Amino acid sequence: MLPLLREHGVRLVQLARNGHRKEDGFTVLDDSRRPERLIDRGPWTLWDDLESVGTVPQQAGTRKCSLWAKGAVGDWWLAQVFGGRPFRQVMGFNADERGRCLRDETASRLPGRTGLYPLLDWGWGRRQVEDYLLERFGVHWPKSYCTFCFMWNRKRSSCRPRAAQTSGRFVSIGARSSHQKQQPCRRRYNEDRDE
Repeated sequence: MLPLLREHGVRLVQLARNGHRKEDGFTVLDDSRRPERLIDRGPWTLWDDLESVGTVPQQAGTRKCSLWAKGAVGDWWLAQVFGGRPFRQVMGFNADERGRCLRDETASRLPGRTGLYPLLDWGWGRRQVEDYLLERFGVHWPKSYCTFCFMWNRKRSSCRPRAAQTSGRFVSIGARSSHQKQQPCRRRYNEDRDE
């Protein structure tokens, strides 16, 4: 994907929170129209936050972790850069996620923002998007970049009990007795995310 972004001069801005609180601010990890790599860790990650408050990823369906880790930071940056001037934000919600598009439109408080939803406009559902990406790039594209997110990565996992590796740590997602040894999940995701 990065070679395509470079070829077409698409600006990729990579952001990360500096801490749990909004007052901690955020860091611009990279801002480029010629991105060379994805930066997978900033000063404060979602995993750091979950660990600091003693919780685990939630399956409630509201995607609060995504809103906290990605949405809020992106909105802070957009407000800083555009300062209320009109702009278009292209969102990757697919046609199976009409409700997310509606919630995005109604929840956005950014002055000047217009949300665009091309996959919805084209009628492309998740299956069609996955098929296209597999045909175009030759790899399965996981729905979530969060390796420990069982909400989206569980369908591709063959681990029993389910587990995901994150920075050398493991989080158990399935019930098991205390004497069972936890086995790491060996997923076959593309390690080189520059493609």
